[in-house]
Amino acid sequence: MRETQKDRYVIFSSVGDGSTLTNSGEQMLSHQIITIPAGFIQAGKVLKATLMGKASNASTTPGTLLLRVRWNTTTGINGTAMAASAALTQLAASTQTDKTWVWIQYFNCIADGTSGAMRCIGTIIRGNREAAAVTDITPDLIPASAAADVTINTTIPVGLSFTASPSLTTASITCQFMVLEALN
Repeated sequence: MRETQKDRYVIFSSVGDGSTLTNSGEQMLSHQIITIPAGFIQAGKVLKATLMGKASNASTTPGTLLLRVRWNTTTGINGTAMAASAALTQLAASTQTDKTWVWIQYFNCIADGTSGAMRCIGTIIRGNREAAAVTDITPDLIPASAAADVTINTTIPVGLSFTASPSLTTASITCQFMVLEALN
């Protein structure tokens, strides 16, 4: 068994709002690409990312939203997709403006090395989620189906990013705060 630091600590936290995404297609939602140093991720290491922000959409054509976690990225939208949501339906009953969302994603390193493995699972709660009633709002899961181990290389520095793909230009999403923590 490897010795690990037992204290929880912040790896990255954002300052101010990130970019407001209004174009259709995949765009980087996180404030920046977070660099994970070589050798930092070891078997048993657990990370937690928390992103919070606001989203808006039109009532007649609310569209959908697809969220992804990207590993080993250099541009924010390339690299390995570690987890992806289903197409998340936006609320169509009325125009939604600046509705709060919170996305929490966990990362668990299963094996380290040049052919290591990482498992990634999380949830997002959205104020503009399509639901039968406000009391029916439940979290969406990321990934949409069972989490699978993704091959990663822990011996090199890698970029981590969070992306959003609105289906229409009538919607917008902004990350207002983000924090990445090591839980052990």
